[in-house]
Amino acid sequence: MANLFRFSKKSNAVQMQNEAVRLAMRRGELPFDPQLVASLKNEHNAVLQIFNKIQHAMQVKDYGKIKPLFMDFKTGLTSHLLKENTRFYPFLEKRLDGDNKDLMVEMRKDMSGIGKTVMEFLRKYTEGGVSQIRADVLQKELNELGAILMKRIEQEENDLYPLYLMQNQDHY
Repeated sequence: MANLFRFSKKSNAVQMQNEAVRLAMRRGELPFDPQLVASLKNEHNAVLQIFNKIQHAMQVKDYGKIKPLFMDFKTGLTSHLLKENTRFYPFLEKRLDGDNKDLMVEMRKDMSGIGKTVMEFLRKYTEGGVSQIRADVLQKELNELGAILMKRIEQEENDLYPLYLMQNQDHY
């Protein structure tokens, strides 16, 4: 029974960090999160894996799998965008200036437009479903969406994420 209340050092440290984040957020501050970029990159990978499953289902004409995959894609992307909009961009917005801030603001605005486009695409194909008749149009739109997402992910990981990670130096 005594083991029930013992925490490992790691889980205790994570709990303390999570509590520090909650307290800072209540004060209107966002602390640097050393795991945030890795978490966002993992989410990119997860969303891209689902996207690849959608592409594969299209190739083999397994249209019944596409709608549930679209729902998974929507859930993963929505969660990712929420994390970016509540933790990543607000942190950078308070700490960047000059050209770096301009880049971040422009990319945030751009992502808002991309997010709306993706959600409209998902709504179109989850409400209407996919059939052989619509498959050619869907494949074309899916290819375009894939190119947009890949370009965006590369920009975030190459341009924005390093700006976030550089902020860690301010905390030592």
